[in-house]
Amino acid sequence: VRKDKHSSYHLLKKEYIKEIMDMMEPLGLNPFIYKDGYMLSQRYDEMMNSSAIRNNMPAVTADRPEQLYETDNSKILYRIPDDIKMEDVLAFIARHPSRNYISVVTTPFMVEFMDPRVNKGVAMKAFCQDNQIPLSEVMAFGDAENDVEMMKAAGWSVCLKNGRKAALEVADAVTESDVDHDGLGRYLSDHWFNKQ
Repeated sequence: VRKDKHSSYHLLKKEYIKEIMDMMEPLGLNPFIYKDGYMLSQRYDEMMNSSAIRNNMPAVTADRPEQLYETDNSKILYRIPDDIKMEDVLAFIARHPSRNYISVVTTPFMVEFMDPRVNKGVAMKAFCQDNQIPLSEVMAFGDAENDVEMMKAAGWSVCLKNGRKAALEVADAVTESDVDHDGLGRYLSDHWFNKQ
């Protein structure tokens, strides 16, 4: 936003997106990608509808599955419905390892696949370098595995109280409130803005 610039790093190759979709197909989940200001999914369901409302972004149904892997993309995502246990999905993924991608749980009901070199730390370091901001002056907040590298690179890292184990282990501090009770805002208010 500062420089009206968009940067992408290590896009997931389209053939790997297809590989992931083929691997995940037996689970019957609904894959989707972010594409040009909208979400493109294999089918429209209540989870896509909720996401469209929450993200204020149109949800579009692909005419054919191949549309999801016509081009390289930053990631492919799967929402896990209530009737499927996340542990079962993760165990299934673990039985199908690949050097071509990694999977990360980003919410209690979401698994994302991306290039193994991608993490928020890469983008944060590039942004800081581009804007002459020392990493030592960065405060990073996170709560999931996909936040760990960013939290490690920041001068000060804070995990939300209900964060996943990996994020809790690397944090310099933990919020007193969880994500559903404005943990980030309360932490900033108590420990930064109103600091004595």
